Order: sequence, then C-alpha cells, then structure tokens
Amino acid sequence: MYLKKDKFIQSLLGVTSYLILIDSKLNKNDLAKKLTKSSFYTLKSRYAIPNTIKKKIEADLICKHITFKKSYEKPSDSVDNCRLAKKSDYKQLKSISLEQTSSSHFVQDKKLPIGFRKNFRFNWLSNFFKRKRGDYLIVYEKNKIEGFLLLIKKDKSFIIDLIVTSKKKRKSGVARSLINFVNNNYLKKNNSILIAGTQSNNFSAIKFYDKMNFKKINKQYIYHIHKTNYLKNKNNKV
Repeated sequence: MYLKKDKFIQSLLGVTSYLILIDSKLNKNDLAKKLTKSSFYTLKSRYAIPNTIKKKIEADLICKHITFKKSYEKPSDSVDNCRLAKKSDYKQLKSISLEQTSSSHFVQDKKLPIGFRKNFRFNWLSNFFKRKRGDYLIVYEKNKIEGFLLLIKKDKSFIIDLIVTSKKKRKSGVARSLINFVNNNYLKKNNSILIAGTQSNNFSAIKFYDKMNFKKINKQYIYHIHKTNYLKNKNNKV
C-alpha cells in the first residue's frame, strides 16, 4: 500500500488530500489505521474492496478505470494542423476546457463541491501554464483552436493526461490528429509507448482507443473517502 499527498487536488479543495494505491488484497484494519480526520482520499486498487472494509472506512466506489497502451505505428495521416501550444493560446484553450465537464472520477463524485467539479478540467489545464503539471501541450488549430492534448513524459512512456475537443468538433478527427501527432513526433524518436486511460462506462472513449489500436493493459477500482467539510473553502462555492 502506498500513500502520498495529492497537492493538486488539495490546492483546489482547500483540504488535506491524499492518493492511496493498493496492489494487493487488504487486511480488515490496514487502511483504517492510515486515515485521518479532515481529509479527502482517492483510493485506487487492483482489487474490488470487500463491502465490510468499504463500510468500515466509508469508501464510495466511483468508477472502474481502464488503462490502454499504444506502440509506434508508421504514420498514415497528416497532422498539419497540430502544433505545440503557446502562451497566446491560453484564452482559447480556457474556453474549450470550460465548454463541457470531464469524465474524471472527481467530476462524477457529487459529494465533491459543484464549483470544484465545474472548473476541474480548466484547473487541470491551467496547471500546465503554471509549470506544475505536464511536459507538452499540443493543440489542433484550423482557423481557430479546436482541441488540445496534455502529455506527460515518464521514463519510456508518454501519458495522455488530458485530451479535449471543442463541442462543435467532436467526432471530426481532432482527437485522432492529436494522437497521431504524438505518434509521429515522439514515440519512434524515443522508442516509447503512449498510455491513455478512461472510465469503464465511457463507451465512446473506449471505442475510440480501440480504433486507434490501443490495447487494454489493466483495470483499477477508484474509491473516494470523504472525511472533511469542503464548505470551509470559499473557492468551492458555485
């Protein structure tokens, strides 16, 4: 079991926040001893937590998360409309990020403050411009910016941290072009793989990754544990 502070979520919620990773089956009291009052926990586990333990630690199952990977493929599509983001793109990127809510488990959890959930995708994006999260931000622009992809480099992998298409351009090939840009410019050069993830009930995303030749590699159960009052932070108001 691995536990660490989640500084990003903590900065948005205004309460102490932790990430817990579990890769083996739990003893009944192992986790309960780790939890403290006035905190929020995201718990990710390879195994479903038994109901007796869920009840004891007051954990809510939010979703099941599927991880995919993709290796380099010989380029087949043009990516002429993709480029790295500039500071001057910020206003357009902000507008796209606020158009629709994310499918993130944080947004699905209605126990979390509505202000936090409503602005989650934008706050995620803005962290890149603050140099706190992400290594590359790629935009798709045809007359104006119509989508973006936030990428993290980790060892021999590139991880899709966030991928967003404007409402008017969904299912028009924007996301495909962004991923092809990563394939053509980063995977072969670095002998790397591309990692993506989505919730098991996000059927359109799963279908898309299948079409893009991603392979499923694992599944995690994601739980939230609320031991705090979020209303103390004024930023959580609507």
